[in-house]
Amino acid sequence: MNKFIAGLMLVLLVCTFMIFHCAAAVINIVDSGRPNAQIVVADSPPRMTALAARELQAYLGKITGAELPIVTSPADGVVSLYVGRSEYTDRLGVTADGLQYGAFRMKSGPDWLVLLGDDFDFEPKEPWARNHGDRERAQKEWEEISGGQWGNPRNSLHRQYNKRLGLWFHD
Repeated sequence: MNKFIAGLMLVLLVCTFMIFHCAAAVINIVDSGRPNAQIVVADSPPRMTALAARELQAYLGKITGAELPIVTSPADGVVSLYVGRSEYTDRLGVTADGLQYGAFRMKSGPDWLVLLGDDFDFEPKEPWARNHGDRERAQKEWEEISGGQWGNPRNSLHRQYNKRLGLWFHD
C-alpha cells in the first residue's frame, strides 16, 4: 500500500509540475489591451498576402482592442505572426510545398505562428480589355494573334479586378 501511495504522490507531483510548467509557457499575443505580437510579412508581399495581414490585424483589433503592427522584420521579445512566405518562414522551414486547391498551412513554435499559402500576383496576359470600351481594340489584337475571328477569352477580364482592394480575382 505504501508503494501505491508513493507512486500516486509521484504521479500527482509530476502532473502538478506539468500543469504549472504549461501555464507558465503560455504567451499571449495581447496582454491587457496592449499588443505583445507583431504581424510579419515579406518586404514586397503578394497582394493577397498583404490583404491577409491587414485582415488579421483588423480582426485581432476587433477581438482584443489592440492593433498589432505589421512589420517586415521581426523584433525580439514579442510573438511573431508570419503571414505569407518570407525569408523568415524559409529559415523556419515552413513552405507552401504540396498545398493544392487554395489550401494554406499553419505551423507554430514557442513564440511564432506561420500562416501561408501558395500566393502570387496575377498578371493578365495581353491582349485584354481594360474596360468595356476597350474591347474592340483587344479583339483586333486577339484576331491578329490567333489568325482568325475567334472570341477573345480575356475581353471581360476587367470585371475581375477590384479597384478598391487592388486585387484580381485570380490573386
